[in-house]
Amino acid sequence: MIVLVDQDQVISNFEGQFLTVLRQRYPKLHYIPLEQRTTHKLREQYVPLHGEHFREIIKEIETEPGFFLSLPPIPGSLEAVTEIAKKHDVFICTAPLKEHKYCVGEKYEWIERYLGYEWTRRVILTLDKTLIRGDRLIDDKPEITGLVQPSWEHVMFSFAYNLHIAGKRRIKEDWSNWKEVLPELL
Repeated sequence: MIVLVDQDQVISNFEGQFLTVLRQRYPKLHYIPLEQRTTHKLREQYVPLHGEHFREIIKEIETEPGFFLSLPPIPGSLEAVTEIAKKHDVFICTAPLKEHKYCVGEKYEWIERYLGYEWTRRVILTLDKTLIRGDRLIDDKPEITGLVQPSWEHVMFSFAYNLHIAGKRRIKEDWSNWKEVLPELL
């Protein structure tokens, strides 16, 4: 099987690191705890709360050199993808930020740091994941759309902003149930 695994918020903790940096830099700013997030995009959650100027705060944090390299791994993620890769073709299928000149390089560096150099050959960077052929896509994004009907089954990686999505297999945020959710990968 071909298993596609999203990087941000599936194997690397984008949301947690963003919130950590936000709270360090703007300690008096009202923030939304991760378990209370209701939308996939930070801008949709924070701009209505704080106003248009908050777009610049988000951009400042996201586009800072080293931000993507500073993301800690999601607990259990590295062990799970490594185990799945023993029997199947696993690729990291991730979308780069459009406004971030360091994003692509840092995503590759992150993969090398946490999974090893050989995994850098398994990275697929795309803004349209529907164009990528596979059997499963493990992703936190609630709805994945693009130019074509995808060949893969979208397996939801749980996060507060996608809990309302029903009818999809769901991996817990610590990967603890992936074997029960995807027994065909064992």
